[in-house]
Formats: sequence, C-alpha cells, structure tokens
Amino acid sequence: MIRQGMIVLSALVLAGCTTSGERNPPTATRSQQEPTQLAAYAASVQFPSDVTASKDLRVAAVLNNDNGTIKIYNFSNQTLRDVRVWINHSFVFRLNTLVPNSSVIIHRDQLYDATGRTLASVQSTVRSIQLQTPEGLYDVQGPALE
Repeated sequence: MIRQGMIVLSALVLAGCTTSGERNPPTATRSQQEPTQLAAYAASVQFPSDVTASKDLRVAAVLNNDNGTIKIYNFSNQTLRDVRVWINHSFVFRLNTLVPNSSVIIHRDQLYDATGRTLASVQSTVRSIQLQTPEGLYDVQGPALE
C-alpha cells in the first residue's frame, strides 16, 4: 500500500515538472494599472537627466517588434524595488519589484510620456532603456531584437 502511494506521488510530482526549463515571465498586465493611471504616473515623474547612469546592474532587454513587447531580464542577485523603466528618456513604466534571475514583459502601449502618448502610438524606435531605482539610474544591456 505504501509502495503504491509512493508511485502515485512520484507520478504527480513528475507530471508537474517541465522538461523545457523555460519559465513564463510575468506580464505587466492591463489589469494591474489602467491607461489613465499609467498616463498620470508618467506625467508626475521626470527622467533624471542630472544623474549619470551606471552599468553596474546586470539587467538586459529584448524587443519583440511583432507583438510590441519589451522583456526586461534581471540577471543580478538582488531584488529591484520601486523601478521606473525609462525608454528613450521619455516613456516610463513603474514596476513594484523585479526579483533576482527573473524577467517581466511590458507592452509598448503601457509606456507613456509626460504628454499622455504611448510608445506604441508614436511608432518610435527604442534606442535606450534604463532602470531608475531609489539607489540610482542604470543602463540596461541591449536592447536586442527577438
């Protein structure tokens, strides 16, 4: 009886595992913040142009122009809190946290500038991505194209 229970338990554990090793990153979903909230936040903050960006943080970005997303990878071993993701020094999105060795997907229509325009609406090329935390401003590696 115990042996059969162990076999069933092992089968359930194995069924829950994936063999690809691929994790689905969290997506900055529309349900988290409404467009009016995103636009109001962008209007209330300014890019820190008086600060020199550091390259000390191991973070990278990958663009997918087909589906209009930007995937941010945190390769560091620290949790990033109260993060502002800046695109081209103008468009911003706020992340509460970005945990170590994880990623998040941001849609171009979730990035707003101070005038209320989205990155998706202006059809602008992404030239730079930087993260602002309470600790400083950091250059992101990339962006690379997917």
